[in-house]
Amino acid sequence: MHTINLITKNKCFTKTEKFLINWIERNVEYFINNKIEVVAQKANVSTATLTRLSKKLKFDNFRVMQLKINENYVVNKNNYKLSTEKNISSTINNIKVYNTYSINLSTKDIDIDQVESLISDIKNSNKILIYGAGSSSLAAKELKINLLKIGYHIMSSNDFHEILLIIANIEINDHIILISKSCNTNEIIFIVEYCIKNNLKFSLITSNYNCIYKLYSSNFILFSTHEQKYRISAISSKVNELVVVDIIYSELFKLDKNKNKDIIDKGTKIVNEWNHICKNWKDV
Repeated sequence: MHTINLITKNKCFTKTEKFLINWIERNVEYFINNKIEVVAQKANVSTATLTRLSKKLKFDNFRVMQLKINENYVVNKNNYKLSTEKNISSTINNIKVYNTYSINLSTKDIDIDQVESLISDIKNSNKILIYGAGSSSLAAKELKINLLKIGYHIMSSNDFHEILLIIANIEINDHIILISKSCNTNEIIFIVEYCIKNNLKFSLITSNYNCIYKLYSSNFILFSTHEQKYRISAISSKVNELVVVDIIYSELFKLDKNKNKDIIDKGTKIVNEWNHICKNWKDV
């Protein structure tokens, strides 16, 4: 689990500082158990570089930074234990650790102001287009279904060509929500560039803090991920995207509980009618 990244998240660093941060991550115990001169020599940097890094991270001095990293290290060691065994129990444990760790980071650091702003934009939009490619399509679909349940005019598709046809009819009072871990796929870039060129409102839900389009978006919501050494699927990103869209839906639902409950009841009623008809067909 990341240790120093817990305190360096969402900050910009020089090439030397990035090297030092990665070195600390690989040598946490050595870093927290030695004096600044010893650490500097081992990491092949100057003591001044270590001091500047501590100041940049808003610590009074190098020792205070050591203590904070040690605190994170102990928490991670006790709460996020990865298994190296090759069995199903080990796989279950590691997936649980990846997801728990990432959810804790995402919910701790999520920008509430940005979430509230997106909720306001959704509430005041005529139509809403939701798009997520790859594993992000799961969160896009979940948000689409939940917003449809409470009466919002939602458009969405997994087919990018269909998305293009929908975007061609998006207007100034509509809103586009893009969900993407990297926000640098060709599809996302094309949509964002189109929005900027045509003055369309769009929001980004991503784990890429350095996304070049964040200054152009109406809302920019970050979620955390944990990169596995041997990545076989988008484990933590899928879960964190779902957490973010669940937060958005829950807040929208609370805006008018009675009205939204009535809308959901209407939807449930027609679904039950359809299920009843299907059952009768099977019994014939």
